[in-house]
Amino acid sequence: MQYYHSVRLDVSRCIGCTRCIKVCPTEAIRVTGRRSVIMEDRCIDCGECFRVCHQHAWYAMADPLERKDDFDISIALVPPSFYAQFGPEVEPEHVVSALKSVGFTDVFDAAYAKEAMTRAYRMFMKTEKWEAPLISPACPAVVRLLQVSYPDLLGHIVPMDSPIEIAAKMAKQESDAWSDCSFRRVGCFFITPCPARVTAIKQPVGGRRSYVDGAFSMSDIFGLVLKKLDPRKSEKIDKMATGSGISWARSGGEALSLGTKKVLAVDGIHAVITVLHEIERGKLRDIEFIEARACTGGCIGGPLTVENPFIARVRNRMLSEHRRAKSLAVPVEWVEENYPKGYFHLAGTIPPRDVLRMDSTIEGALDRFERMEALLQELPGYDCGACGSPTCRTYAQDVICGQAAEGRCAFQSQADSSDSGERKIRITCRQLAERLGFEIAVDSESLDDEVNGCCCSDMLSDVMATARRGYIWVTVQTHPNIVAVASVTGVSAILITSDRKPEDRTLVSARTHGVSILVTTKSSFEVAGRLWSILNQ
Repeated sequence: MQYYHSVRLDVSRCIGCTRCIKVCPTEAIRVTGRRSVIMEDRCIDCGECFRVCHQHAWYAMADPLERKDDFDISIALVPPSFYAQFGPEVEPEHVVSALKSVGFTDVFDAAYAKEAMTRAYRMFMKTEKWEAPLISPACPAVVRLLQVSYPDLLGHIVPMDSPIEIAAKMAKQESDAWSDCSFRRVGCFFITPCPARVTAIKQPVGGRRSYVDGAFSMSDIFGLVLKKLDPRKSEKIDKMATGSGISWARSGGEALSLGTKKVLAVDGIHAVITVLHEIERGKLRDIEFIEARACTGGCIGGPLTVENPFIARVRNRMLSEHRRAKSLAVPVEWVEENYPKGYFHLAGTIPPRDVLRMDSTIEGALDRFERMEALLQELPGYDCGACGSPTCRTYAQDVICGQAAEGRCAFQSQADSSDSGERKIRITCRQLAERLGFEIAVDSESLDDEVNGCCCSDMLSDVMATARRGYIWVTVQTHPNIVAVASVTGVSAILITSDRKPEDRTLVSARTHGVSILVTTKSSFEVAGRLWSILNQ
C-alpha cells in the first residue's frame, strides 16, 4: 500500500546524526549512508523527528494558501488551539475578522463540533456495548500508533469520526443551505497544529474521502492573521462553542467535558505508549475513557504551533472559563436526532498495519525470531544508534529481515576481536576501588562482581535505558532513588563523584537492598576516563 506522509525529509540538510531515530515512537527511521531513511508503513507523522532535528532537515508538508481559491466558497475550520496563539487582548471575534481579511469566505468554529462529539460520546457509552477503556479517536497520530504498534487495541477506539471531520460536514451542510453554490464547490480547510492531521485529511483511515479539502499549517497562517488583526474589527461566529469545546485544545479538556470521574488524560507520544502498554497487559479496566494526545500539553503543544505551550495553555483555560456555559451550545435535540442516523460514526473499521509480522508463515516467523534472538546475544546492548537502527533489537530484526547488512555494529566487531585473544582485562569492583582509591560507603556482595562496563549519567531515566548488569554507575546524585534504579538495572556499584556524600536514607536503603556504593573526590569526567582506560587494556 502507498502511504501519504506530511512529515518529509530534506536530504540536502540531513547529516545522519541519529537524533531522529532515538525519538521516533514506532522506530520508523533508519540512517543509511549518513542520511535518514523513513519506513513508510511505520511512520505515524507525529512530528517528533523534526522537533529534535538541529539541521531542520525534517519538515511538514501542508497545503499552500492558494488552495482555497480552487473553491467558490472557502471555509476556515478554526481549532481552539489557534485562538491560544494570540495575546490575551485578542478575542476569537478579532481572529475571525482577520481570517476573512486573509481571503476566507466564512469561518467555522471547530470547537462547536467538539461539543457535539461530547454529546455523541455520552450517547454511545449509554446505548452501546463497549469494552473499557475507550480510547478517543480525536488524535490522528494516536490512532495511527494503534494501527502500527497496538493492533489488538483498535477495538477500544470509539468508532466515531474525528471532530474535524464532523466540523467539516457540519460547515458544508450549513453553507450549502444558505448559498446557491454547488456542494462540491464548498471547500473546508483546517488550520492544523500538527502534521498528523494533514495526513489524516489526505489519507483518512479506512480509505474513504475526507470532508476536509485541505490543511494549512498553523505557523504559516498565524503570521498572515497577525498582520490583519485590528482591535476595531471583530465578527462573531454564528455558532461559537462554549468553554466545554474550547477546552479540548489542552490536555484533559476532552476528558473533562464528559462529566465522569472515570477518565484518564495522557499527553506526549511516549507517555501515551506507556499507557497503551498497561491496557495491553489487561490493566486500566476501571477507566471508562482515555483521552490520548501525541503532543505534550495537547493540541496547544503541536509542532506547527508558534506560542509557548505553557502560555497557550493558560490562554486556552482563561478563554474556556470566560465562555463556559451551564449547558452545551450544541442543541441536545439535534445530536439525539442525528446520532441514530450514523452522523458521527466512522464508516467501516480501522484496519491494522501489518508491520510487525516477520514472515508470511508461522514457521518462517519462528525461524526468523530464533535467528534474531541469537544475533541479539552477540550485540552489546548499548542501543547507541551508530549502526543506523534505533536499538540493538531493531538492528537484529533489520538484519534477519534483509533490511540491513550484518557487520554494521562497531562494538560487535570489537567484541569478536577480544574473544580471539585481545580480551579486555578482567577486574572486580573491589579491585577497581582499591586501584583507583575509591572509598567504600556500602559494602555488598556485588563488589566482587566482574566489571564489564560503565554508565556515566545523572539522569535516572537515561540510566534505566542504558545501564546493564555488571556496570559501574558513575553519578553525582545522592538521594535514595539511585538505590531503586541500581536495583532494577542490576549495576554492580554506584560510584558517587565530586566529593559528594550519599544521604543517610540512601545508605540505609542501599544496605537493605544489597546495593554497593563507592565515593570519590574525583570528578565524573576524570573517573570515566580512568575506568575506560582500565577496562579497555
